[in-house]
Amino acid sequence: MTPFEEELRKALARCEPADDFTERVLRQTVNREAPASKRWLASNWFASHWFASNVFWRVVPVAALLVVLFSAAFGYREHVRRVHGEAAKEQLLMAIHIAGVQLHDAQMRVKSIEKSEAVKQ
Repeated sequence: MTPFEEELRKALARCEPADDFTERVLRQTVNREAPASKRWLASNWFASHWFASNVFWRVVPVAALLVVLFSAAFGYREHVRRVHGEAAKEQLLMAIHIAGVQLHDAQMRVKSIEKSEAVKQ
């Protein structure tokens, strides 16, 4: 075995920790405890990396712009639909009016024909 392998074996050999190891670790953990607000963010790896990165501050304005554009497009579509609906309503009312006038004229002709036939009899 080479000296390097021997050193590696010694370094990786299992050894028992010191008696006060647990106490030292607990003491350092208690002394380093973060405030509650930072503790939550630090515990959430994704959030801590996401908000700290520049990607978040590039994505947020783009997302906001997309929301504004989609809402504007939807609003415009609704406006166009309403305008077309109102135009169709006006055309329908005009058609009903014309049909009513023509029906009235037809009724008047029928009545005049009935009167002329009644007079002939």
